Amino acid sequence: MTPLDLLDEPEFSTHGVLPGVTIGKVTSVEDPEKLGRVRVRIARLSDQAETHWARVLRPAAGAAHGLHLPIEKDDEVLVAFADGQPEFPIVLGALWSSKVPPLVEEAKRQDHRTLTSRSGHTIRLDDTADAEKIEILDKTGKNSLTFDTANNTVTIASADKIVLQAAKALHIASADAELTIDCKVLTLTATDGATIAAGAIALESDDTVSINGPSGVTINDGALEVK
Repeated sequence: MTPLDLLDEPEFSTHGVLPGVTIGKVTSVEDPEKLGRVRVRIARLSDQAETHWARVLRPAAGAAHGLHLPIEKDDEVLVAFADGQPEFPIVLGALWSSKVPPLVEEAKRQDHRTLTSRSGHTIRLDDTADAEKIEILDKTGKNSLTFDTANNTVTIASADKIVLQAAKALHIASADAELTIDCKVLTLTATDGATIAAGAIALESDDTVSINGPSGVTINDGALEVK
């Protein structure tokens, strides 16, 4: 019996073992039992030899918790067999190669920690000296959230629109600093009421200032001076 024969054994085999680890390519991720297992073709045995459904090693896995980073079809992986038994393959991890090089270029490889999805969404931890930052980017690179450690800034950027929503209250606080809104057109709308309270309020316009109140306009407290 050869190692290739062992892969096809339907029951637990005592005829031989597959010691050590080997390299293969994922052929299927459609686990019929929905357990996150994959099938792997072991090239050194045969171009057609596939493992039984293989469990995948996870950094964390438990009841209602864990880390889900799925292996993809055609990924090159490192495979071991529990107790050397070919019926119990385990994928230990995925491998980069000269054909499928690492995501991060060589010059930045030791400074960057990167998680990138199949479509290109990316979380990047940049440990570059004096330029440390954390970035979350979508696949276009045009919508992002950046924590700039070196400059103590947080930047939210979008190619189109940014929406902040809260079911009950949205609080923006900058107690010891300025809050600046810089835009082409500013519209503030409240369905019930609006209150602006400050030590001093200045309204300036290069054109016309209009105050409209269908039920009336009331100015209280202090003198009114018009120049």
